Amino acid sequence: MPQDRKGGVGGTVDAFNFIRRVGFPSTRRVIVIFAATALLSASISLLPSDETLAQTLVFVGAVLVWPAVLGEFLNATLILHKEKILDFRRLMGLEIISLFPVADVLGVWVSGRSGRLPSNPILVD
Repeated sequence: MPQDRKGGVGGTVDAFNFIRRVGFPSTRRVIVIFAATALLSASISLLPSDETLAQTLVFVGAVLVWPAVLGEFLNATLILHKEKILDFRRLMGLEIISLFPVADVLGVWVSGRSGRLPSNPILVD
């Protein structure tokens, strides 16, 4: 009969074991994969809305890539600096896993649209 947990955070050991088992690539490759996934998902949603490639790149960098990289770097160095399992590479790998549903949701959203977004989101054309 399994024992009831009396305190602490349930499932923490299972989460750490999952993170430890996943074979994330090198740090440079993880950042490239994350940036490519962010660019692809943003391109799927922004380019059909008559945004230029430059505007899409600025959006991806300013909203998706740089905040995530900076945030995970600060997490790894300031908050989790004594943690051996949650290093920068693994935290960025988890960011990739969390970004995958965004690509699917944006793809479904764009495929349901007529192909053009209204010029003013409040006043529909």
